[in-house]
Amino acid sequence: IRAHKETFRGLADTEESGTREKRTLPYTYARLRTLNKGDWKYGRIEVRAKLPAGQGVWPAIWMLPSDWKYGMWAASGEIDIIEMVSQKPEVKNKVVHGTIHYGKEWPGNVFSGESYTFEGSDPSEEFHTYAIEWADGEMRWYIDDYHYATQTSSGWYSQIKNADGELYNVEGSAPFDQ
Repeated sequence: IRAHKETFRGLADTEESGTREKRTLPYTYARLRTLNKGDWKYGRIEVRAKLPAGQGVWPAIWMLPSDWKYGMWAASGEIDIIEMVSQKPEVKNKVVHGTIHYGKEWPGNVFSGESYTFEGSDPSEEFHTYAIEWADGEMRWYIDDYHYATQTSSGWYSQIKNADGELYNVEGSAPFDQ
C-alpha cells in the first residue's frame, strides 16, 4: 500500500458531521479490509512491513472485531499491532507504538500502550516484522522477535449499559475476549 501525491476527487469522511461527501484531496492511498474474510481469537499475528515516513502520515496495522458485542468503537476494542505517528523525515530515531483502545463507546473511550524507539535504524528504510501474541487476558508486542510490551486484562475493561441505561464493567477480559 502506498500513498501517492496526486489530486483525487472522491468520497471522504468529514470531521464535522462524520458523514462521507465528495471532496478533492491531494493524496491517494489504500487500505486492506478483511471484514467477513476471517475471524480469529487469540494467537500470534505477524506483519512484515516497511513504514512510510513524512509529516502527516500515520501508518497503522490494527484489528477490529467483526461483531461489535460490547458496542461501537471502542467499547468492543481495537488492537493496534503497530502504528507510527507523523514523523519528520530528518528524525533519526523513529518511534512506533503498540496500543489497545477500549472502555466506552467514543468519545468516552480510552487507550493504553507502549512505545518502541528504533535506535540507529529507520522503519521506513527497511522491512521489520511486527507481531502480537494475543492470549486470554494478555497481549505481548514484538518487533523482529524483540518483546517490548505486555498488557493484561487488569489494565483494560469494557463498559456497557444495562436494561436501565446504567453503565457497568463487563466481567472477565472484555473486550479482548472476542
